[in-house]
Amino acid sequence: NFGGGVTLAGMPVIYSAFKMGGFTNDGAWRGALAVPPTLVAALSVLVFLFTDDTPFGNVASLQKRQLSALVGRTRAQHSFDQAARDYRTWVMALAYGFSFGVEMVIIKSLPLYLVQAFDMTQNGAGTLASAFGLTNIFARSLGGYLSDCCGQRFGVVGRQWALFCCMMSHGALMIGFACMRLDRHGVYGPLALLTLWGTVLAMTNGAVYGLAPFITPGTEGGALSIIAAGGGVGAVVGMVLTRIGTRPAILALGWCAVGSGLGLPAMYFANTVEGPGGAMFSFLRGEVFERPDEDISAVGWQMHDRLDDLSDPKAASPDDTSLSDDWFRACRGPAADGSGP
Repeated sequence: NFGGGVTLAGMPVIYSAFKMGGFTNDGAWRGALAVPPTLVAALSVLVFLFTDDTPFGNVASLQKRQLSALVGRTRAQHSFDQAARDYRTWVMALAYGFSFGVEMVIIKSLPLYLVQAFDMTQNGAGTLASAFGLTNIFARSLGGYLSDCCGQRFGVVGRQWALFCCMMSHGALMIGFACMRLDRHGVYGPLALLTLWGTVLAMTNGAVYGLAPFITPGTEGGALSIIAAGGGVGAVVGMVLTRIGTRPAILALGWCAVGSGLGLPAMYFANTVEGPGGAMFSFLRGEVFERPDEDISAVGWQMHDRLDDLSDPKAASPDDTSLSDDWFRACRGPAADGSGP
């Protein structure tokens, strides 16, 4: 998301550099548009040379140590199947579609909309549009931090509430911005609302991924991939809506964001390492959240130590499957009757 703001701010600078180099308008834009794919190609080489294939290490190394089951195709397919059968994955994908997907639409459409609706200059509109994306410098992480704080205090239900509040606020602010008009509200009021909306929108994106790993503990990859794809689908839907006009599209997407947020209370979560699960309105049935006795960070360090053991060929045995068992126990927590993981 941060990259969207950087691109809006940086591409005119690159274009100007080509112009000063003697290129025509057409040649300067063509040259500027050649820069991003060149950088992506260079980055792909660095990723290939200097990163691991998986969190457990490179696949070739795992195969030599007969630990490829940790990352094999069967495991990946199982992860995806588990996530696709869970209704909560699709609720979250819908929410991400009308948060991240909306952001992609707005970053593209905002400069022209500000020029047409609020009589701004192209330079000023471009700067404000880039600032909208640049809120991700702090706001997306702030949304994740809010989710973590609520999770630590109230368990996974607290994370639901954090996302719900962000999602509903984002939708309400989006609707409010769509209703702003130059002749009634001037320029500064809508711009202040736009800044607040951009911040809340980025926080919503962070809050989505604060909750998403708890949908299918131990097989997060499948759920996260579907949720991420929801963002792309939301962007496509938004771009189709802009064909009827930017203001109606913003208004419609705002109501869609509110509607997707209303689906969040339908999700129910089992026990996690943060404590007992439940739903957002479980307290209406008299259920009370109790903080777990076990330090959450201690569980995380146990997993870290176990990974260190497996990364040592002398310590890892070909038949060692305790990592997977430990991981599921840590993620799912004790059963409701206390009988086991």
